[in-house]
Formats: sequence, structure tokens, C-alpha cells
Amino acid sequence: RGQAHTVESIGLAIERVRSRFPQQGCHDMKVTLRHEENILVPCPLILQYMHANHHQEVAACKSCHLKCSYFWTAGVNNIWCFDQHSKWRWFQLFLHFSSSTPFSGKVLWLKIWWMNWNPQLICGWYCDTVTRLGGKMPLLTQSDRDSENNGIANRHTLFRHLFNPSLANILHHTFKGSHRNIKPEIFWNQLHRRWTLGFENLLDYGLNQGLYNPDNALQW
Repeated sequence: RGQAHTVESIGLAIERVRSRFPQQGCHDMKVTLRHEENILVPCPLILQYMHANHHQEVAACKSCHLKCSYFWTAGVNNIWCFDQHSKWRWFQLFLHFSSSTPFSGKVLWLKIWWMNWNPQLICGWYCDTVTRLGGKMPLLTQSDRDSENNGIANRHTLFRHLFNPSLANILHHTFKGSHRNIKPEIFWNQLHRRWTLGFENLLDYGLNQGLYNPDNALQW
């Protein structure tokens, strides 16, 4: 529709996208083709190409099962969630993520650095975000129980007490157990499926070609 593409005419563009995003689904592939390849193509045509040329990958993607979890929040901007991601340890690269409320799904920050366990560093990212938003902050913050988020918990609680002294002696941070910090868990899952594998291939290429040395702190 629109550009009258066929399975043959979209093949090269799809393969270029798959070289960077090998696990991208049909909807995301359609969006990427429109923005980066200037190709307008319906999902059924993309699926037809994928079934014909990458049938095993399609079957593997369909084999994943959805998980049902509940996330409770009082309203918009009620809570900000934080989490760290340390699965690139062999690259000496570590990620930290914060999202706003589930209603908007807005990413407040996604930092990549040579560490993600320093409470002062992570608290600084939180304070920078509050400043950038003109002093706006949620009622509560939320993270898992690891100690790197203690700085945010203490600083946010202090801010809330300064705004409303009647809230004294109340902690304005929620610590969740394993896999209970649902919003960041969803984000990491989507990041892994849509983006991580292609970027890992690029990092592996740099390692294999001697372009990047994770043991050299000057290259972090």
C-alpha cells in the first residue's frame, strides 16, 4: 500500500535493519523501515518476508510466553522507578535506568557508565533530573533492595519533608523484592529483545578487532 512494495523489493532494507536489530518484531520493523529506510510497508508483507527467509527466528519469537504481573500506583507522577543492569560486565559497561509513571512510559534517564553501584553517582542523576524538570518530583520513588539506590531514597525523602514538614518520619521510597520492580523489568526485557543483541555484536567486533580494551580504564 502506498509504495507498492513486494517481498523482493523490501528484502535488502529488512536485512540492513536486521543487521542492527536481529530480534526486532514486525511492528518495530515497520516503524524502523519508515524512519530509517523511507519505506512504507504493511506488517503482513513484512511477516511474509520473514516467514519465507527467517522462519526459525519467527518460530523462536512466537515461542515466548507473556507473564502477568500487577503494578499499583495512585495516579500520574505518583512514582518513579529505578533499576540497574549489569549484564555487560565483560565489557566493563554498566547501565542504570529510571522511568516515570507507567501511564506515560517516559524514560527519565538511561545511563551507561563504568559503574552503577555508587549511591552518590546515582543520586546525582536523580537530582539532575529533578532540576531539569524544574523541581518536579514524584510522591514516591521505587527500586529493588540493593544499596546503590539508598542515596535516592534518602535524598527524595528529604525533599518531600522540606516541601511538607507534616510528612516527617515517613520514608518516601519503596523497596521491592526480586523481580517485583515491574516497570524497569519490562524495560530491560524490551531493550534486550529490540536492541541489545545488535549492539553486543558491535561491541564484540570492537573487542575482536582490538578497537576496544575493557581492561583499559581510559577507554571506558
